Amino acid sequence: MVDSYILIQTACISLFLGLIEISYLLFGKKQRDNKIFAKEIEKREGIHHITRFELFKRKFLNTNSYQNYYKWLDKQMNLSFDEKNTPEGIIRMQEIAVLSGLIVFLMMVWIVPPFITIIILLIFAAIVFYPIFYYQNIISTKNSQFDKSLPMFINQVILSIKCGVSLENAFGFALRGMDKTLVQREYAKMVAELKIYSDDIPKVFMNLNRRVHTEECERFCNIIVSGLKNGNKMSDILKSEYERISDNQIVALKKKADSKKNLGTAINILLIFVPVILLLIIPMLRIGEMA
Repeated sequence: MVDSYILIQTACISLFLGLIEISYLLFGKKQRDNKIFAKEIEKREGIHHITRFELFKRKFLNTNSYQNYYKWLDKQMNLSFDEKNTPEGIIRMQEIAVLSGLIVFLMMVWIVPPFITIIILLIFAAIVFYPIFYYQNIISTKNSQFDKSLPMFINQVILSIKCGVSLENAFGFALRGMDKTLVQREYAKMVAELKIYSDDIPKVFMNLNRRVHTEECERFCNIIVSGLKNGNKMSDILKSEYERISDNQIVALKKKADSKKNLGTAINILLIFVPVILLLIIPMLRIGEMA
């Protein structure tokens, strides 16, 4: 009986110590990692003491999700030539909007009707996601305007080359006649790179293709790069591209005009036949009511 009691007691103690060991391995590892991470920050930045909040903040800033979003924001700002804001400022504004939305939600969820609470949440959600749609809209507008202005820009370059101007200067002359817009700044960046990489012109148009994500720009840059590698003259490449892009835009304008014409025809048919049909149906309905 005593041996059985000792056996049970030993088993209970072993189980208890085992649970403690497992808990230490599971939860203690996280604490040890936090301490190591904190010591690395203190050693790197010369900080003698770091709070738990600061440690959590640093770990959050080092996550892949945050780093990817930070890089995406930085790229969008570069593409839209936004020099006023920074990724840190945008993210801080979004954090404030999230915290403010949660606080307002918790304060009003028991006071105001549910639909008002939902509207408030939607307002704060719109504030959080506004920078994403804002930069996407700016870049999309810039890209579409770039495609529209490309044939005129190429034509100006061709005219300058015919006058005996060098290639780099010809692009610079074409740039002077443009208004100060984001598209003009995009062309200005290309012209600046032409001066920097004068011995590697294909690289300039490869960089342009990375900045302006449109099918027209991609085709234009690829044709220039392949043409230069095949030994073709830049002036000949630009002439053929000017004709191709101009023809494509003319075809697109004709299709747009035809679609508007068809829509106008359909509207005119509806405006003519709908009143006639009504004039025929309404008297028949009245006769049925009288019967």
